[in-house]
Amino acid sequence: MAAQSALFALDLALAGATGPPTVLEGRYGIFRSFAGSPLPTDLDPWEDHAILNVATKPYPVCHGIHDPADLWREMAAELRGQGIDPVDHVEELTCVVSGFTARLTLEPIEAKRRPRTSHQARFSLPYCLARIALDGDLDVAGLAPDAVRDPRAARFADRVTYEVDEAGVAPETKRTRLRLRTTGGAVVERELQRSRTSRSDLFGQEDLRSKFVGNVAPRTENGTAERGLTAAEALYGSNSATPFLDWLARARRGSPHHLLDRARWG
Repeated sequence: MAAQSALFALDLALAGATGPPTVLEGRYGIFRSFAGSPLPTDLDPWEDHAILNVATKPYPVCHGIHDPADLWREMAAELRGQGIDPVDHVEELTCVVSGFTARLTLEPIEAKRRPRTSHQARFSLPYCLARIALDGDLDVAGLAPDAVRDPRAARFADRVTYEVDEAGVAPETKRTRLRLRTTGGAVVERELQRSRTSRSDLFGQEDLRSKFVGNVAPRTENGTAERGLTAAEALYGSNSATPFLDWLARARRGSPHHLLDRARWG
């Protein structure tokens, strides 16, 4: 998908399209967001492989949103179990996150509370927490254009604030916290104990299957996603990708949403 997006960007550049001048050196640009620390000098190129620590994303949104989303989904489910609607119960929801996560998903806060497109919503922590409060989960349906324009989500997003905890920048010390203030004035603070976004066993095969079907089903006809899952799982131990590619071609022809054309946004 990254290579596909790079070619798409090249086509735009050749056609004369330009990007924002702050994309590299601005406050929220690539250099400040990703190049703040020097590269470690003690890495062994034959032993230290960062790709081994890459985990499957539980939600179809920015990586920095996953830990707060997991924690809030757990807290919201507990409220529902007590017969309390989290939408009506929350006066303020404060996210205690690293500076990196804040720059990527919470700043500028006014803009993050009002994403205008599905792509912007994927990088908006206030919006994603609002969707969990409303729907109990965060999936592709909650990122559709109509969902992004939902005034209920905007009202909840206005209650989301944040604090930066720079001690939580390093992955090994990262401790996402949420602090909830209820309409009755009570304050509840919770810390995420284990992250599904790091190398762990918390995102299993069933989770992966559910995510595949959940992402593909809205863009295809009934049963197509399940057949695709079967074809994808058959790739393991096979010397041919033809059955999966055949399914992908049929799914594209049979879908008005053009699965392949939209893949780079998912």
